Amino acid sequence: MRNRALVVKMAMPREMFPVATMLVSLYHVGPQLVILLVASVLTGWTPDPTGMVALVLALLIIAVLGLSGALFFSAANVFFRDFGNIVGVFNNFVRWGVPMMYSYSMVDDRFGRFAQYYLLNPLADAVLLVQRAFWVGTVPEGHETVAAMPDHLLLNGVVILGFSLVLLCVAQLVFSRLENKIPERL
Repeated sequence: MRNRALVVKMAMPREMFPVATMLVSLYHVGPQLVILLVASVLTGWTPDPTGMVALVLALLIIAVLGLSGALFFSAANVFFRDFGNIVGVFNNFVRWGVPMMYSYSMVDDRFGRFAQYYLLNPLADAVLLVQRAFWVGTVPEGHETVAAMPDHLLLNGVVILGFSLVLLCVAQLVFSRLENKIPERL
């Protein structure tokens, strides 16, 4: 919607706009990671190979899911003008639906055997993978934190990445089918 004049007048791949949005977000993550790395090193963090794999896996999951969402939501926003408001509400649910503000052990304590369904949220897995990368070796209770995390976290992350790649393919198919109708709807 913000690039209406370019989309209508110029012949270019329209996927460029959602991809550019995701790349700008990725660009902003770089300095944030540098600050996190510096703060972690200053508090005594020592990276471990499993943690680095977890970090890369988390970043890939978030990037692929973000691009999938950008493709889906940008097309939906053209056809349903109020869809942007729905995305804003959805973002609020995402913030509280992942263990950013609280630890996974709280989820496990509260929901018991149903906590495994919490992990069906791919972003919850990505957040836990980032926590695995930085908590172990930083805080004295780091190894206790790993023990409180779900079993097979890396395997879950690989499965979620595969699911995210399938979702990206579906998003690209949907976007490409709707792409020719986008200029007339703008």
